[in-house]
Amino acid sequence: MKKGLAIVFVFLWSALLFGIGAYYVYFAPQGEEYSENENRMLHAAPDMRVSFKKGTIDEDLEAYLLDRFPFREKALSGSRKIKDQLSTATYEQYLQAYGGTATDALSEEVSDEDIEALLAAEFDKKPTPRVTNTPAVTPDPGGEVHPSGEPGPVATVTPDPADLEDPPIEPKPQRDASEFPDRLRFSLMKNGTSRTDIRVSSKKSVLAVTAVLNKYADLLPEGGKLMFTVVPQSTYINSYVGIGGDNRLASEPDELINAMSRDNVYAFDTPEILSDAIISGEYVFFRTDMHWTPLGAYKVYCEMAKRAGKVPCDYEWDFTHTTENHFLGTMYRSNPSSYLESRADTLEILEPHVRNEVRRIVSRDTYKEIPFIDLNAKSSDRFTVYLGGPAGPWTIIENDNGETENCLILMDSFGLDFVPFLCMNYHQVHYYDPRYFNAKAVGGNISDMINKYDIRDIYVIVGDLHCFDHDFLITQANKQLTE
Repeated sequence: MKKGLAIVFVFLWSALLFGIGAYYVYFAPQGEEYSENENRMLHAAPDMRVSFKKGTIDEDLEAYLLDRFPFREKALSGSRKIKDQLSTATYEQYLQAYGGTATDALSEEVSDEDIEALLAAEFDKKPTPRVTNTPAVTPDPGGEVHPSGEPGPVATVTPDPADLEDPPIEPKPQRDASEFPDRLRFSLMKNGTSRTDIRVSSKKSVLAVTAVLNKYADLLPEGGKLMFTVVPQSTYINSYVGIGGDNRLASEPDELINAMSRDNVYAFDTPEILSDAIISGEYVFFRTDMHWTPLGAYKVYCEMAKRAGKVPCDYEWDFTHTTENHFLGTMYRSNPSSYLESRADTLEILEPHVRNEVRRIVSRDTYKEIPFIDLNAKSSDRFTVYLGGPAGPWTIIENDNGETENCLILMDSFGLDFVPFLCMNYHQVHYYDPRYFNAKAVGGNISDMINKYDIRDIYVIVGDLHCFDHDFLITQANKQLTE
């Protein structure tokens, strides 16, 4: 009897394995395919010969099998429902805590109508502009003596200002939008052999963002430049990159923006700029908060400042540093677990040595003076120690640094710890968050403000939550230019 049951079991198991194998060979999709539910590209069937040569046959095959197993969508949907029933938090709250998907009542997903309107206005009637974007000038490494002559470590060697006033620009071959795929990826490259998509954005939405950047750049005076970057949430860094090996984040939208933008618009690939620092373990992203640290912001600032023809300031010497231990940020607030508390961060606060006056516009011709560093910021949101956060329709920081030019930062909260560095390079640093802008309160639209304050350069610093699939730039920042 037992022998008969064993034979039946072996037969059924063999039939199941044969059926699964036949499904993958004859019925499962073989090519790469986009998943609407997961907002990423599902893996294609691997070329076994190529995978074997690369030594990644196990990884490639496993990724394909997991992405294409039978009734996968139903299984994932059922899994979510079970998690919602068994967990004290909903599955959506779990994603919010660990995926960084924050709820924002002041903004929402972008509409197809707004995207199509921008594309029609910008790209259907104008020829593709020729782009002359190149990597920023990199200063030579130096010693351990500060430019002032005092001994001590140097965070960034100051290059000769003459070399940065007009960085050499090498023409970049013109590319047409048709050369790019319909969906552009923000992905993790594992050891240079396999790819995991974190976010996928449509080419249309990236082009719509490009159109907005072009409209802002068109308002700048001759020689003025617009620098743009999308900052990934720390969740991606901590979950996907900091796991050993040569794992790097790669962003495709920046390449399309540089190909289709004005000559004075430069998109910077923050994941690429910070990859080496992340892999080497530098503290450039928080563990319990979605934002980058001041050090992470500084590294990207250096590249942008050099492209703008500015001498980057010195991280160690040009600021007063204050540190606060046991900083628990946005992810901890969403999920106050003992695990996250055990990974508490250190919040480093940088205040420029130059004297400055900070004024926030309250209503037409009415200003409120605020501190550059607000040490009274509530303990549950200490990241807003910088200028009280991005709230308020318009904020002006006037710096006594001998400079004469002014700049504007269009930003969400990721721009807060970026602000101190620009205070060393510009007489006035203006910043605004489109979610809080009010034309009636400030006395004009964004075009009026750029003209009124003689803005030379614009820096657009946006977290990935507020970029290509969001109305933050495509709708709000666009309409505020003229309305």
